Amino acid sequence: PPLAVLWLASMFYWFATSNYTWFVFLSFVNFALTTRFIGAVKRAAVDVLQISPLLGPLHRVLAVYETQPFHAPRLTALTAAVRSEGLTPSRAIAKLERNLEWLESSDNWFVKLTNRFVFWTPLCVLAIEGWRRRHGSRLCAWLSSVGDFEALNSLANFAYERPACCFPTLRNDTPASGAATLDAKGLTHPLLPHATAVPNDVLLDAAHALIIVSGPNMAGKSTLLRAIGLNVVLAQC
Repeated sequence: PPLAVLWLASMFYWFATSNYTWFVFLSFVNFALTTRFIGAVKRAAVDVLQISPLLGPLHRVLAVYETQPFHAPRLTALTAAVRSEGLTPSRAIAKLERNLEWLESSDNWFVKLTNRFVFWTPLCVLAIEGWRRRHGSRLCAWLSSVGDFEALNSLANFAYERPACCFPTLRNDTPASGAATLDAKGLTHPLLPHATAVPNDVLLDAAHALIIVSGPNMAGKSTLLRAIGLNVVLAQC
């Protein structure tokens, strides 16, 4: 802002002419103005800095994700969501990350000495607020798209590493009884090695609405229940 520029100019004027009147006057004015709102600015800065560690990975993921020539309809739809209106999300996130790095430099002792006179912290917070006004409304769409992409990538990796596992058949028709049906053959826990996992056949329908699982400790009762739950979730991915 002009007052920060004037303060710097008055300091150079003092060095050049040995006249420190303007420097002292502007130092007092800038210090008084900063003192009025520095508390609120620092509280806002603390809240904003909490997301700083997340921006680096997000920036790198977006930089790869938004440039890939996908052909599958689902993936092209996801990339179209982040490329809307000609924006480059990775560059926008990188800019926010850079603004936060400037804000973090407020802890530098040199910046601390001059902060009250050049409005460093308020200027950084204003730059972040400007970013929010320009890109904040699109951030949720970017995060949602990246989340869907990560989920599909995880599912694809699982299918590649476990070729023996099959994709389920989902049926929309409702049985005459009206009860949902789960029919699994050779069901195993998805995180257990295929060579050591014990497969189980599971059938839950109107005629078999209850399963009683019994056995000694460490026999795999909880593993079976987790396997059913995880496979039901994976079936809907």
